[in-house]
Amino acid sequence: MSQANRLNLELAFLADKATFQLQDLMHEFAISKRTALRDVAALEEMGLPLYSEVGASGGYRLTPHHHLVPVYFNNQEVSAIFFALDALKNLSATPFSQTYPNITTKLLATLATPQQNVVRTMSEAVHYYSGPSLAHPRFLNDLLDAIVTPRTAMITVETAPLPVLVQPYELLYRNGIWFCEMAMLADQRWRTLRIDQVQSLTVSEVPPLDRATLRARQQAYEASHHNIAFRCELSAVGKEKFEKNHYPNMHVRQTDAGYELYGGYNQDEFTYMLEYLLGLGAEVTVLAPATLRTEYRKRLQAMLARYQA
Repeated sequence: MSQANRLNLELAFLADKATFQLQDLMHEFAISKRTALRDVAALEEMGLPLYSEVGASGGYRLTPHHHLVPVYFNNQEVSAIFFALDALKNLSATPFSQTYPNITTKLLATLATPQQNVVRTMSEAVHYYSGPSLAHPRFLNDLLDAIVTPRTAMITVETAPLPVLVQPYELLYRNGIWFCEMAMLADQRWRTLRIDQVQSLTVSEVPPLDRATLRARQQAYEASHHNIAFRCELSAVGKEKFEKNHYPNMHVRQTDAGYELYGGYNQDEFTYMLEYLLGLGAEVTVLAPATLRTEYRKRLQAMLARYQA
């Protein structure tokens, strides 16, 4: 381990301590006394406020401080951070008010010139392509605030103009669309809602549930909601397509014949299942249930009919 990496780990190790001794560092990081002494001197140069105490039980005491101790990253870590920012900036809608180019500029200014050059070279050499958000939800930030605070809210959606009381739990981003998982507090239901369908949102005074309770409701929903089992055969190419894009209710296992796509769906998700399977093209064969297989065949026949003029 390099000294720079070890110093960062030592900063984290000492973050919640009022005192420490050399033996603490020696034992935790498997280093010699000489190396521990050098590290203590380096930590002090980095701004860690400490002083030595003499005596039989002497060691080092950390003075109270409110400023963050600087953290140093190696070139690989710096490149990973800026690559992640470059990927996120492709999203045209995020629940964060700051723009990613501004964040990138500020972070870049804190780096030494050699690391700035590494970042610029990486940005020119590595590219991340992803589709932008297909919809621009108005209440993305409000829902995130209600999750973090936490709070309940009254919302209306396109398909149900009457207000309903909800408590948001999670934000999901898939294929250009933002979703929110939430508890419907009036009837104990759980729902995954497209955020761009939310027409209005007003913070409610109804006390929120704790996250443990919400998590239990989510797990109960997942266990009971996807109650229609399905099975399909997949080719090797189909398995690759699955790995690039699939839903939590879908799984793949290897069989003697190749691969099997299996899982469960709710009747409300029937159309989504059809659209997903049609997107796999010739790489999938629907086996069960019979209703899904029959409707899938009808869709294929309808498409074929367009070319039988």
